[in-house]
Amino acid sequence: MDFTISYNADRIINAQYTPSKPIKIYDGDSEKVTLTQVPVTYSVNWVATEDTFAARFDSYLEPEFFDGTIHWLSMLNSGVMVVFLIALVMIIVSRMMSKDHGKVAVEADELDTFDSGLSEVTGWKQITGEVFRSPKSLPLFTGLLASGQHLIAVTIIILIINLVGKVYESSGLLLSWLIVAYCLLGVYAGYCNGIYYAQNRGKNWIKSMLIGSLLFPMLIIGMESSLMMYSMLMNSSAAISIDAGSKIVALFVFIYLPLYIVGTLLGRNLAKDPSYPCKVNPVVSPILKQKTWYSEPGFLVIVGGLLPFANMSVETHFIFTAIWSYKIYYSFAFAAV
Repeated sequence: MDFTISYNADRIINAQYTPSKPIKIYDGDSEKVTLTQVPVTYSVNWVATEDTFAARFDSYLEPEFFDGTIHWLSMLNSGVMVVFLIALVMIIVSRMMSKDHGKVAVEADELDTFDSGLSEVTGWKQITGEVFRSPKSLPLFTGLLASGQHLIAVTIIILIINLVGKVYESSGLLLSWLIVAYCLLGVYAGYCNGIYYAQNRGKNWIKSMLIGSLLFPMLIIGMESSLMMYSMLMNSSAAISIDAGSKIVALFVFIYLPLYIVGTLLGRNLAKDPSYPCKVNPVVSPILKQKTWYSEPGFLVIVGGLLPFANMSVETHFIFTAIWSYKIYYSFAFAAV
């Protein structure tokens, strides 16, 4: 094994590996092993270069490094699949709504009660008075909603940073930006929590705030603690140091939590009465209580998530293929699209 390592001062810029002097260990003609021990040797050749450490990935970002045809074909394939799924859902929903709307209109014309509002509501219109009803577990639902809004905002910020700056120039820079963005956007998550909880006439806003602020961080801390304990037992260098862990906890306690509290207070004080397009029924509609097996939440979750999961699996397959097909993939713009 011959290693050629380029360096600039005390930084390694590039490393190349070339196998040489192969040794035959199996004879295909006689079908027997001809060598039982293989001596493995290596040589290292250090070459000085003028390339800077910040530009060490430039050689991998050259257009000829990528097979552009395959990448664009993959993107086109994924885009067509997305458009097809959206069109399929739109056609099904529009046909259902048109059918029910036409049925209501015909019944109203026959009974001459359309203007008076006495016609019987059928089909999907039966749930018009239920869609804006406050959920049963309002604090938990509000916490989940705020956590989702928070993660969406963090994702958008990170994508913008990847497109604008070269986050790969320094090891761990992307993770640092991720943690900082999550902490600073705590005020936005608190605002989403407070305004939704207030609009739904929630009484225990402190409980909602605590659930929303601790739900996702506690999940991550629990997972990371388990991984760190396993890494320490295995004497792995991947374990987070006590110093780094203390800094993350300090950011969480002294920046994230205060900003979340401020955002919650702003949301509660700025919340206005929602202007829903339809009224909420004072009594839960019986249609929601009489459900068949295919209307149960478990079945709907599985079937409803099947197509999006299949689509994302295809997208992820293309990305992983680009990453692990013996190429270093640092085209952040392409990955973002």
